[in-house]
Amino acid sequence: MRQPYGLSARDLYAIDDPQYRGFLTLTPEQIASAIAIGHRQGWQMVAHVTGDAGVDVVLDAIEAAQKEHPAADRRHTLLHAYFVNRETAARAARLGVLVDTQPAWHYKDADALANALGAERLAHFIGLRTWREAGVDVAINTDHMFGLDPDESLNPFNPFLTMYDATTRRTEAGQIVGADEAVSRREALRMMTSMAARFSFDERNRGAIEPGKLGDSVVLTDVRLAVLPSR
Repeated sequence: MRQPYGLSARDLYAIDDPQYRGFLTLTPEQIASAIAIGHRQGWQMVAHVTGDAGVDVVLDAIEAAQKEHPAADRRHTLLHAYFVNRETAARAARLGVLVDTQPAWHYKDADALANALGAERLAHFIGLRTWREAGVDVAINTDHMFGLDPDESLNPFNPFLTMYDATTRRTEAGQIVGADEAVSRREALRMMTSMAARFSFDERNRGAIEPGKLGDSVVLTDVRLAVLPSR
């Protein structure tokens, strides 16, 4: 993180150091080298990164790789990138970087994290609106799956729960954390379909109901874009 977790994080994380900011699994030099090599090979590079300072390191590496070997539409991706700000979002948009993130973590964890890391930081936790207003393509989805219930597993994989949180910012405990980061239902639906298809360069054959594209059909009892929130 750019700023220390702070003393309020002690109970949640069992961390006594008031200056603790988390850690990088790889050094900035290793990250830059890996991304530079992959970029030169023509690969789409995806970095697993959560904190805002970690995102800075990854964007530094992508920017350096692009300067050394300019390449359009590589679609390098930040996986998670949970702590967003406008400066970072604008930079990611300029570099053509995509963001793959998981609103279910906001639904499950924002209550505890607001107490541990502070309400100000949590106002933009998984900040979909900030990314989108900067022009960044975002895919929303689940993460890993511990448990088989779509709503009650450790990271719920019910797509409607994901879209519910993206559009309401209401947590499992019923609190609204970071209301300004909510997006419209239409935008949330696109992040799970047509926009998500861009992450695997599949927008020509999937992601929307159009002639010639692959697709699944889902029959709903109500009009998804008009029904009232149920939670």
